[in-house]
Amino acid sequence: MSKKDEKVMEAKKQEEKEVKKEPKIEAKVDLEAKSDKAKVERIDIFRAWCKRCGICVAFCPTSVFELDPLGNPIPTYIDKCIGCKWCEIRCPDFAITVIEKKEIKDEGKVASRE
Repeated sequence: MSKKDEKVMEAKKQEEKEVKKEPKIEAKVDLEAKSDKAKVERIDIFRAWCKRCGICVAFCPTSVFELDPLGNPIPTYIDKCIGCKWCEIRCPDFAITVIEKKEIKDEGKVASRE
């Protein structure tokens, strides 16, 4: 084995060690903390912008979306939505908008935005 090959092998081993040292980053959603605070009024999907990639379906932590036979995302279980907005953030085409309820408490009465 030549010196050049030895240097390449040594460099690869060093890279592998550095990769193993990097910390893993994990994103977690606290479903319990958000569920009682954020209630969603509706989820708008701009069909002209949506390319039916399914990212919103894949990243939704509470499985709010289903795909129709053509692959369009449908917010079927909106009552399960916790308002984390992962679908809105992850959408590469900015086709999703999550609209939260604005509640006003006035002398024991609750009015929702219309």
